[in-house]
Amino acid sequence: MDIYLKKLYFDTDHIVDIFLKEDYLFSWDEIQGIDMGEFIKFLRNKYNINGIKSENIEETDGGRTINVSTNKNSLSLRLNNEKTKASKANLTIDDGRNDEFKVKIKNGTLNVYGEKFLDESKKIKIEKATELWKRWSGEPIRISPYLIGEFIAASSRKRFHYSPDEVVNIIKDEIIPKCKIIYAKLSPDPKILDMPIFEKYDLLRVDFEGKATISNRLIDRHQVSFMISKDLKYGNWKDLDKWTKGIEPGLSFINEPEIAISSTYFELEFFRKASEFALEFDIPFKDAIHLVYATQEKVDIIVASCEHFRNAAQKIEKKFGIEVYPPEQILSQLPTP
Repeated sequence: MDIYLKKLYFDTDHIVDIFLKEDYLFSWDEIQGIDMGEFIKFLRNKYNINGIKSENIEETDGGRTINVSTNKNSLSLRLNNEKTKASKANLTIDDGRNDEFKVKIKNGTLNVYGEKFLDESKKIKIEKATELWKRWSGEPIRISPYLIGEFIAASSRKRFHYSPDEVVNIIKDEIIPKCKIIYAKLSPDPKILDMPIFEKYDLLRVDFEGKATISNRLIDRHQVSFMISKDLKYGNWKDLDKWTKGIEPGLSFINEPEIAISSTYFELEFFRKASEFALEFDIPFKDAIHLVYATQEKVDIIVASCEHFRNAAQKIEKKFGIEVYPPEQILSQLPTP
């Protein structure tokens, strides 16, 4: 089962809902009945509205609105539709506060729910699902906010600023040509370092946090940075002290906790690949990003509760041999905590 788990890809933007409990607040149908106490307690605890009595609560508009008045406050809680079709309830308090709650019919009763909260009994499953996002074991490569900011518009809706075609052209025509190789020669004396300057279009930056050893030589410096080219052929860390201008160095990523690697070029390739996916399979860019991760991990199965994402994933099934399932078909096979 562990092997099976490691080959799953979870769409964590949506799958997390599976591990959350709904916060039941009270029954709309019973606000003036058996749930009146829960309703009054909810208003007192969450909004500090006190002194509510049964005579302060009034139902109007055919049951779509609940009005409450006290000596200090008045408020209304209104459904966004008739009771059999409602999905939300909007709370308006006379001091300017507003809130929104989910409502749904369960066992024939219209209930009101707050924000979902973590089901602690399923916490281990979340942790296992999150681990699957690691792209390469032992290679701490991560996307930086800089590159993401280049391609995502700064808006609350998180829309991508460029189309997939534009991303491909920007990377190919505007960014890659500006990128250059910067060589850093490390002196045998660990206190004397030829420190390159990090520039916007350099392709790879490697930071040594704390003490790190290269070629059995201790680099006693809090941070040493150098950049290498996208065309670098990876070799071994021992090659680093042989860097001279005109000689391409070699480098291999190894599992050493004191070494952090962030790659601008990786990000460029990431967005380029996502753009190609979006174009080739005619899918949204945001879905293509998830699928690039999944194919990079060589996953066998994609689990996603979002139907739109599953539809996008199914377009790559044949080419990459990946199966796509909704969570309810796969969760029964996960181990019980």
